[in-house]
Amino acid sequence: MPFIVLPRLRPLAGETLEALAARLCPYRGPLREVLATPDVSVIATSLLAASPGRARVTLDAGTADVELRVEGSSLVVRTDPLGTCPVFYARAADGWLVSPEAKALAALAPVRLRRDDELLAQGPRAPDWSPFEDLLRLPPGAALRLLRGEALVEGSPRRFDCVRETDGRGQDWPARLGEALDRALPAAPLGTAAYVSGGIDSSVACALARRQGEVRTYSLGTRHGDEFADARSLAEGLGTEHREVHLDAAALRAELERVVVQNEVFDGLTAEILLQFSALDAAAAVTCRRVVTGYGSDLLFDGMLRHVEYMRAVGLSSTAQLVERTRWTGELSPFSAWSRGLSVRHVFWDPDVMDVATRVPRGLCFVDGIEKRVLREAATRSGLLPERLACRRKTGLSDGTGANRLFSEVLGLTSPHAYREKSRWCVERLRRALEDSP
Repeated sequence: MPFIVLPRLRPLAGETLEALAARLCPYRGPLREVLATPDVSVIATSLLAASPGRARVTLDAGTADVELRVEGSSLVVRTDPLGTCPVFYARAADGWLVSPEAKALAALAPVRLRRDDELLAQGPRAPDWSPFEDLLRLPPGAALRLLRGEALVEGSPRRFDCVRETDGRGQDWPARLGEALDRALPAAPLGTAAYVSGGIDSSVACALARRQGEVRTYSLGTRHGDEFADARSLAEGLGTEHREVHLDAAALRAELERVVVQNEVFDGLTAEILLQFSALDAAAAVTCRRVVTGYGSDLLFDGMLRHVEYMRAVGLSSTAQLVERTRWTGELSPFSAWSRGLSVRHVFWDPDVMDVATRVPRGLCFVDGIEKRVLREAATRSGLLPERLACRRKTGLSDGTGANRLFSEVLGLTSPHAYREKSRWCVERLRRALEDSP
């Protein structure tokens, strides 16, 4: 719970900040009031690096940016353009409640998930679609102005149209992509972990982090598969300390419960992805404070359009629709990682990188059976990776680790691609968590 906006001091009557903290599920440190207007108070955990009373607070954990600022007598809340850190809001008796997490708001007022048929429906959704009946959702990239009891939405969501150029001539796409990637990972004085499979996406992300200093690498495996050999080869090539993490059936249900509640996930495919990140987070959090991944690259370079089971599960037909989907699934939300004290940077899920990647001509994305040829060339030309590491074939995260099979086994499902049934389990667990909020 990085922050919550409350009607001015109302919930604090007769209740200490420590008691309020227990109800609002903070991740780290005590609650404190960081901003205030005549109408509202902003209560936050120590995740918000700001002194009490400052006129502007920016929460920056990768692309999960939320800005809070006071303008006259109004408070403005602005989200990042990708919706990585969502903002939900609801009318209270004497004002508005605002927070990135429904479970924080559920501690103060009833919050109900929508009906199962709405949550499990396939197809695109509006930028402001909310999975909660009682909560409005701020469109990604827009701002919410709270003034004299009113909540006004300002601005429009940033669109990633994903219109590929028809002709690659006249554009040095590897150079453009390399320049965007160089800017996608700001230096940070933190112990950095990179999650790697040995494929081009995670290799590029790891190499970007390695330029900045020491990196520890982590790879995942289950009894159904692993990515250890390729990941070890990458770690040796880049000179990183490496650890192999095993996810077994006994730990899987607890990890699932964690990601469903922390990231407020109702989608089975999303839970399967976050399950693997959560297992790696548990290992990385022992020594690191920042996580770097190459996740999302497959989507940007049209790789997921060739993944039959994935496309069947999501019911969409284009890369632009898949980008929009990540804005409401919680797939890239940082809350599960934050709960372990980790900040997250998905280097490909950066607006500038996305703008370039989704315009690369289709003929440069898949060449002679090699995926992401333009990315591989960008990595070698910029000196990020030697050719032997940049040109290896990639195995998808779930397919490589077998986590999809393990997930199904634990739930008693026969198919590793039974995503509707996995979604029903997630919906039931999240609904129960909201109902059990204090």
